[in-house]
Amino acid sequence: MRFVLHIGLNKTGTSTLQVYLDKHREELLDQGIWYPALGRFPYAQHDLAQGIKEKDFSRYGIDPAVLSEAAVPKGAETVLICSENFHTVRDVSDVAALFPPEKTQVVVYLREHVAYLASWYQQVAQTRGDLTCSFFDFARLQGYPLMELVDRWRAIYGEKLHVRAYDRDKLVGRDIVADFFSVALGATPPKARQFEDKNPSISGNLLFLKLLLNHILTWDESQKIIEELSALAGLDKRFTGSIQVAENDAKRLIHRYRQDRQQLKEQFGIAFKVPREGLSGNPVPDLATLRDDVALFLKVAKNRGFAFHDLFMQKRELLFPLST
Repeated sequence: MRFVLHIGLNKTGTSTLQVYLDKHREELLDQGIWYPALGRFPYAQHDLAQGIKEKDFSRYGIDPAVLSEAAVPKGAETVLICSENFHTVRDVSDVAALFPPEKTQVVVYLREHVAYLASWYQQVAQTRGDLTCSFFDFARLQGYPLMELVDRWRAIYGEKLHVRAYDRDKLVGRDIVADFFSVALGATPPKARQFEDKNPSISGNLLFLKLLLNHILTWDESQKIIEELSALAGLDKRFTGSIQVAENDAKRLIHRYRQDRQQLKEQFGIAFKVPREGLSGNPVPDLATLRDDVALFLKVAKNRGFAFHDLFMQKRELLFPLST
């Protein structure tokens, strides 16, 4: 029996891959691949990674013994584990205690620094209620050299660690599912993917409005509208996808990670395209359309019975004190 461990990063197609694996468990098992449902999240093993970090599985209702060779389903030769939570584990030896290096292949996807930090910023702004800073301040405080992550895992897993660039044009079939199966399993997916990419980021004036709301919503209020924001993002391409990153901000981040980028190129052949002119995308905010966009969000949210509408109306005097 062997293990295949996909550790992220976040914002590298992990949600899309996890949804695919969750949908096709039976087909995978027919190929000798077991994708176990562990913890509170049936589609991915986030709680397993958290249990490793906290050295306590019981609070998540997980018994690690279910991963033993004697406990896996009959006919399963490969146990597949997928969670971006794994890449945040600091002591990788704790992972190795459950997934021995001699039996484990580890796959990690890395994304160009500026694009990764921008997408991460969008995700945090949507899913948490405490982010109110600018993109550059977030990038400056949260960013880190990717080689630190690579070295931490390589020290334990050595050549069993597969480092890939998350670049759609270079992925097998331009698809994260096909690429992962090729790299990690030496196979093609049992079925073609029949759904769009999952977990798209909010952008443009929808992101700007959420950043404003983060100043005044409680944590519980913020959590109520996460999925509603994803629905509102589908109203127009201006509300989803990449955000615009200024040329000066991009240059400062590129300079900060210049050594990291050089090491990734020398050691893994990963040559990220340098966004010298910044990142193209939706401006945050787009003042020319802000008033109309807010009106659209409120109209749709009201018609669909979203909590977003009521919360916005309750807080609007705090957001726009001069409005009538």
